[in-house]
Order: sequence, then structure tokens, then C-alpha cells
Amino acid sequence: MFSRFTHSPSKIFAVLSAMFCFGILFGSFFLSVSLITWIFILCVTVLVATFLTDRKHRLFVLSLFMFAFGLFRYTQSEIPKNISTVRDFTGQILRIEGDVIAEPAMRSKSNQITIGNVRVVDREVFGHVLVSIPKEQEITYGDHLVFSCSLQIPRPFNGFAYDRYLESKGTLALCRFPHELDRAASKRFSLIGSIFSFKHQLVEKMKHVFPEPHASFLFGLVFGGNSGIDGDLQNNFIKTGTSHILAASGFNVSLFTFVFFGFVIQYFGKKRGSILTTILIVVYVVMAGATAAVIRAAVFGAVILLGSVIGRRAHMLNTLLFTASLMLFYNPRW
Repeated sequence: MFSRFTHSPSKIFAVLSAMFCFGILFGSFFLSVSLITWIFILCVTVLVATFLTDRKHRLFVLSLFMFAFGLFRYTQSEIPKNISTVRDFTGQILRIEGDVIAEPAMRSKSNQITIGNVRVVDREVFGHVLVSIPKEQEITYGDHLVFSCSLQIPRPFNGFAYDRYLESKGTLALCRFPHELDRAASKRFSLIGSIFSFKHQLVEKMKHVFPEPHASFLFGLVFGGNSGIDGDLQNNFIKTGTSHILAASGFNVSLFTFVFFGFVIQYFGKKRGSILTTILIVVYVVMAGATAAVIRAAVFGAVILLGSVIGRRAHMLNTLLFTASLMLFYNPRW
């Protein structure tokens, strides 16, 4: 039985992917291991696996390599202690500037802006800052902001590890309602900015065609988000256990992917329709905010579409492990 297991590429892939994910899981316990040690361990395991002829022994050594590689990848995501971060400038009002690197998120009482390429008192520092601004202040993706603010470190609340959640996205500090905010619109062409502009135009057309709260509901159903829905209706969604349909996740990606795929396949055929749908999935991910949940569902859907193109049915366990490994390789904090 084990012999058949070692001769199955599908099962071998599942084992190696799972070991990498387990390495990420336990990576926080090995942060003190030096870079030289990691390089030595990885090189030795690869060298040993190269000279082994027995499939069982080789699979065992390769599994150790993937586990060690997962540990190594997690340690590399740790912020180096010798660099300056936005956390070092909290507690006092300072001049801060940076670029808007994500679509502004609308909340009930404010808009939240994520800025990157941050400079504090003309000094370049590591980390993003989440800025809360009044709702009437118009800010778009790519704008350059200059303001004065007293930065704060995110804290957990109500059992939610808010600090770790923001850190997984690279955000290390908060700024609530800055003073002397100066905005300079970006003059450079940006593909992501163009996608957000198209999304904004689409939302405005929805509001002209459908009355509220139907327009906001449709917007949340397709792209995720409940900012335009009044508080009472939001509470009704929560009480009925249906608020998840307004959060950008696998449901929204599936709705977009397979409805659109079923439409384009009639005009472009299966293969061309799959390629076009995959490209539009990437565009949709950007429009939906590129959160971990959306990216996970998009990769999962893209693999299934790829399987339909090459004529092979996707194995769900391997698809899930591939998606997890790809995402954790890109950002172990996810």
C-alpha cells in the first residue's frame, strides 16, 4: 500500500504541500534560528534526497525539507529588529506622508485609508498606517497624503486580535482623524487605480438603476461590503445568520466566476472562455479588495477552471493544499 502511495504524484504532492503548511504553522517557535543554519539544513536535505534511490526514504527526506522550508519562510516574514518602523514614532504628533495603496474602506462614521511608502518627519520607515478620515473627505487610490497625527499601536479588543490581523496585511500603526491633511492626486497611470475607477462608475450606475437599500445589497452581494446598508438592516442580516453573503469571500467569487463562465462559454468556447474568465477573476479580486478570503477562493476557482481546460478533474484536497501553500508562501502571516 505504501509502495502505491510513493508512486502516486497526486499523493506525493499532497504530502509535500501539507508539510510546508505545517512548517508555517510551527514557524513562530523557531524565530531564533539564524539564516546560516536554515541554509545549511535546506541544502543538506536536498543533497541527501538527491542521492537516495529508495522512494520511501526520498519522500521522507523531501517531507522534512518542505517542513523546514515552511519554518524558514515564516521566520523570513518576521520584521527585522534593526530597521525603523512606524511603531517607533507613536505617542506624539508628527508630520507624516505616504501614498494610498488600497481602496478606501467606507465605515459608518468614517473612511479608512491605508497608506504605504510612509515617511515620518522626512524619514522613510517600514510598515503601513491605517488612517481614519471624515466621510466627506474625498480620497482615491494612488493619492499622496501629507498630514500631522499622533500614531497609535493597534490593540486587541473583544477577543479579536486586531493587531495581528492588521500586521498580516503589513499595517503596524493607526491614525485617527489627522490634522492639516493635504492631498495630492496621482498623475501617473495605474492599472489598479483604473480598475477601482471602473468599479466606482459601476456602483454609481447601480444606485441610479436600483433604489436603496437594494443597490447597496446588490453591491455587497457582488463585491462584498455593507457600508451602504443602514444599521437596522445589518442587524437583521446578523440575526438571521446571513451576513456572510455581504462579506467578500468564496461565495462572491463563485457567484462571479461560474455565472460569468456560463455566459462567455457560449460565445468563446470552453478553452477561450476559461482563459478569459481567469483573467477577469484577477480583475475581480482587485475590485473586491484582494483580501485573503477572496484570493483563496480565486485561486481555488482558477485551478478548477484550469482542470476543465486540460480535461482533468481537480482533486479537491490537492486543490485546497495548493491554494494554501501558494498563499502562505506569499504571505505566511495569512
